[in-house]
Amino acid sequence: MTWGYNNTKGSLIITIIFHFSFNFNGAFTTGILGLLPVMYFYIAGGAMIGIYLIAVIYYAGPKKLSRKPDSEMPFIKSKEE
Repeated sequence: MTWGYNNTKGSLIITIIFHFSFNFNGAFTTGILGLLPVMYFYIAGGAMIGIYLIAVIYYAGPKKLSRKPDSEMPFIKSKEE
């Protein structure tokens, strides 16, 4: 979610959509469809989040979770301001 926020110039809409998609998929898989018991879903979800984290850090770099220069990051004030 941090990577999405940083790479959309601080868009909270994208961050909210990312968070909603995680919650909706969990509720849909365990509650509505009943495909997995909740505990198995949490264990698998924890493993998948770890895999996503490794992939994002590998792709974006561990320093800021973004390949953008500091001047384009939403939380750093530009020198002109």
